[in-house]
Amino acid sequence: LDFTRLGAGRIRLVEDMFSPLTYIEDIVELMADAADTKRLELLYAVDPRVPRMLRGDLGRLRQILINLVGNAIKFTDTGHVKVSVAVSEAECASENTPPATPMDESVSMDQIPLTYEAAPPRAPTPPNLQCGVLRVTVADTGIGVSKADQAHLFDPFWQADSTFTRRHEGAGLGLQISQQLANLMHGDIVVESQPGVGSTFTVAVRVGVADAERRPGNRLAGQRMLVVDSSNSFCDTVSGWLRDESAAADCSSDGDQARQLLARDAPPYNAVLLSACDKENVVINMLGRTTRLVLVGSGHPDAIQHDPRVQCSLSKPLRMTPLLDALLGIEASLTPTEPPPVVTEPTEPKPAAGKRHERQ
Repeated sequence: LDFTRLGAGRIRLVEDMFSPLTYIEDIVELMADAADTKRLELLYAVDPRVPRMLRGDLGRLRQILINLVGNAIKFTDTGHVKVSVAVSEAECASENTPPATPMDESVSMDQIPLTYEAAPPRAPTPPNLQCGVLRVTVADTGIGVSKADQAHLFDPFWQADSTFTRRHEGAGLGLQISQQLANLMHGDIVVESQPGVGSTFTVAVRVGVADAERRPGNRLAGQRMLVVDSSNSFCDTVSGWLRDESAAADCSSDGDQARQLLARDAPPYNAVLLSACDKENVVINMLGRTTRLVLVGSGHPDAIQHDPRVQCSLSKPLRMTPLLDALLGIEASLTPTEPPPVVTEPTEPKPAAGKRHERQ
C-alpha cells in the first residue's frame, strides 16, 4: 500500500516533536527478540551532541529504521548489529522546494533542501526551531553485498540471487519504500558493504532542531566503572556511554583481563557491570565490599545473583536510559566510604546479688 501511495504522490508527512534517544531505544526494544533468537548483540550509540528534541515524522522514521535493523538481523548469523545516531547543522531552504531524488555519493547532504509539503503538526512548533540533518547508521557483521548487487538494492522487487538471501525471501520492497520515504524527507539512504564482512546502511534526512540543549553529560563525574562482557563491541559501546557521562570507564572481554584490572594499585571501582563470563566467581571475589554490581543479561550463578553487592539486573539488549537510571539511583552507595568506627558501649556495674537491675 505504501509503495502504491508513494508512487502516486499521496504520502504526506506528519511532523511532531520527538526524542531521538527514545526513538532509538524503542526500536532496539522492539527488535530485541529477533536479535536474541539469533544470539546477536543489538547495540546502539547516540552522539552526546545530539539535541534532546527534534521535529520530524516519527512514524516514518520508525518505519525506515525497523526495515534497516530487521534486514541487518535477518542477514547476520553471528556477531552484532549496531545503530549509531548523530545530528549535524544544516541551512534552512526556501519554501515549496520539491522532495529530493535519490542522490549520488558526490552530493552533500547540505545541498538538500529542508522544506516539503507536510500535514499540520500535532504539537506547536517551538519558536526557536533550527534546521539539521539526522544521520542514523545501521552496521552489521552479516553476509555483505557485492558491488554489482549494491547497484540494485533499492530497485523494487529485486533480491540478491544467492542461496542465503532466498532463505529469507520477501517482497523486495522494504528498501525501496524506505528510500522513497527518506527522499520525501529530503534525504537518502546509502550503503557500504563487503561480502563476508558486513554492511553499513546510512539514512540521512532533514529535521527540525528544537534547541541546542544536549544531554547533561556529567551525571557520573568522579565515578570509576568496569564493564565485563565477552563481546568487545558491547564493552566498547557501553563504556562509551559511561564516558559520555564523565565516568572513568574500563572494559574487559574476559575474566582474566578483569582480574588484572582489579588487581591494579588504583582506587576501587564504584560499580562493575558484569555479564556472564569465564571465571566470574573469581572476579566477584576480588571486588571490594563497597563496589556495587550491576548484572547484565542472563546466565549468572545463583550465588552471584544473591550477592549483597548486586544493586540490580538488566536484560540485553542493554539500553542507555535504564542503565543510567540504575547507576544514578545508587549513586550515593557507589561512593566508597571508610568503614564506620567500632562503637563500644560503656560497661555498667554488675547488679548486687538479689536485686533487680533496671535501666533508666
